[in-house]
Amino acid sequence: MTENEVRHIFYQIANAVKHLHTHKIVHRDIKDENVVLDNEGTVHLIDFGCATYYKKGRKFDTFTGTLEYCAPEVLKGKPYEGPPQDIWASGVLLFTLIYRENPFYNIDEILESELRVPFVLSEGSLDLVKKMLNREVEKRIDIDQVLAHPWFYPISQQQQL
Repeated sequence: MTENEVRHIFYQIANAVKHLHTHKIVHRDIKDENVVLDNEGTVHLIDFGCATYYKKGRKFDTFTGTLEYCAPEVLKGKPYEGPPQDIWASGVLLFTLIYRENPFYNIDEILESELRVPFVLSEGSLDLVKKMLNREVEKRIDIDQVLAHPWFYPISQQQQL
């Protein structure tokens, strides 16, 4: 896939996550297998078996989802808020779309290893991935910041035409 194709697909994924978070729902199992692309190029986020409602400040204490997409704070067994976990998983998904491989291969890498980037597709895409995969949950960007990221400017400029 080209960078522009990845951008358009991921923009739709991010908007789906935004829709969920706006309605106080966390997906909790965002991954490549739960994204479907139809014949018209529309992305659908599927499999809401792990999804649940959340309240601001409410913390979850059990993990549901897929280990490779699990945020570090969750792996450490700490109570966690749902939206930052969705952002982390979305960051893993974006990395996978760009590089065709997962960013981490085991729990130790998720918790401690520096992000290994096979090549730089663009500074914008790399910056967004790094901000979504920030291990410090309080510094991880939220879904509004994801959608406002400069990497998406070509899409917002297209929509203004």
